Amino acid sequence: MSFQLGVWFSDKPVSLGGAGEAFDLLFDGKPAGLRPHAGVKAFFNQLVKRYPSLDNWPSEDLDDCPWADPPEYRPTHVLLSLLDEFVEPMEAVVVDLALEHGLLVYDPQTPDLHLPPALENETFWRLESAGTETLDPAEAAITAALKALTTDEDSYVVLSRSAAAFLQAALDTGGEYIVEYQDGPGAELYQAATKDRALLERVFAAYRQGDESGWKSALDWSPVD
Repeated sequence: MSFQLGVWFSDKPVSLGGAGEAFDLLFDGKPAGLRPHAGVKAFFNQLVKRYPSLDNWPSEDLDDCPWADPPEYRPTHVLLSLLDEFVEPMEAVVVDLALEHGLLVYDPQTPDLHLPPALENETFWRLESAGTETLDPAEAAITAALKALTTDEDSYVVLSRSAAAFLQAALDTGGEYIVEYQDGPGAELYQAATKDRALLERVFAAYRQGDESGWKSALDWSPVD
């Protein structure tokens, strides 16, 4: 088994879902709309200088090589594949080095997204639903997405206001809307449930309006273990 990471540059806010879509394209060898950046090459050169690929690793210390596959460099991005036993120390190294060069790191396993300071707290609005994306969505679009929710596994609504701050909902087979939110990088994930779609729509509307007390007080939230 191996642990994947993607590293690239963005000068625009990126949501967790958006980063996941980009990673999937890169992993399949397809373009993801990224542009070359000097920081990508600098990051890669420093990383492989400290941790050479398997074919350049000293033969007497092969057991210490963290790579499951050779690091893959492109002017737009770097894809990394780590052996499971090296994930914890190496992910920290990768994230620290990438942020130093103004790059983001996407972890598809968790999933998780590590952003440079320039992007971490920048506000933007993004609606993801049924495989579509809407930037700066109107309340009518959010309401329509919620009304279209079904019990299918790929039916969901995610409303993001920054890369790591979002409100999301899905409909379970028992007819309950499972609602979750996270307030920012490293913040705890909270969950609530309701069968009242009108209430759900009001919660999302208040979130979009920035009425924090309004949407948080509308449901009984509990931290997700």
